[in-house]
Amino acid sequence: MSNNAAVLSGGGEIGRAQWLQAKASRVEPQAEMNPILLKPLGEGLSQVIFLGKPLGIFGIREYKELKKELFPKVVMAFEALREKFDLVILEGAGSPAEINLLSEDIANTRMGRAAGAKALLLGSIDQGGVYASLYGTWMLLPPKEREIIAWMGINRFRGDLSLLESAHQEITRLTGVPVIGVLEH
Repeated sequence: MSNNAAVLSGGGEIGRAQWLQAKASRVEPQAEMNPILLKPLGEGLSQVIFLGKPLGIFGIREYKELKKELFPKVVMAFEALREKFDLVILEGAGSPAEINLLSEDIANTRMGRAAGAKALLLGSIDQGGVYASLYGTWMLLPPKEREIIAWMGINRFRGDLSLLESAHQEITRLTGVPVIGVLEH
């Protein structure tokens, strides 16, 4: 969801973040790289951009139904990218464990499962409570969704990395998922 869109060379638009990620990877940005872009309009309405083209303006409940129709096409867009590139990285949106949205979430573990992907669950330590957040997220996910989480990581850390080691060991003991790294801020 973003109002920051970038125009594609052949027309259409995708989120600026996805456009920039493609450019940083030295590939031409494509609509399939951001198959659904929601442009919030306020009052519970969003303009839905699908594969670079405006699909219409939808309310929250309407979009919930629309996602059921769009998800197979999103998977097809991913498959088209997989045919073209050696590596395709899926980026989730928000938390994968929003329990009020799990049944219709198509941007996180559901897409990961459809792609046969392994996931990195990344938590920001900046606000505090990162280990509670990682563990809580993992616990709230249904078992079939947990299966794709292969690694955990910590983002936005400032300080002595050795202070985190015991917490990494404990979160791995509790979940069976290793903490593979820390990104410093």
